[in-house]
Amino acid sequence: MINRDKVNKDLKIPFDNRGNQEGYAYSSNFIDNEIFEDILTYDSFSRGRSSIKFYFHSVDGRRFEMFASDFSKLVQNEEPSKGVRGEWAFKKQGANYGLVKVI
Repeated sequence: MINRDKVNKDLKIPFDNRGNQEGYAYSSNFIDNEIFEDILTYDSFSRGRSSIKFYFHSVDGRRFEMFASDFSKLVQNEEPSKGVRGEWAFKKQGANYGLVKVI
């Protein structure tokens, strides 16, 4: 979770052609890091070489990735498998991008 005033609005977030957020800048489709409202539901997770990613989908089917540290904070207050209504933005850790709930 991140405070509204800590959201980096200068950050550009990579998305694929279908509107799904990319955890790494694979494409050249970048959008502004604007706070948005949505209901997101936990979908699945995957393990990489040095990270764990948690996947969420929105009511319109778009997919987002969340870092394990942010997922851990989220499950302390919400039930992500039932859908979490709220405001969302993105952050960058190293070369990777992840979803974060705005408080």
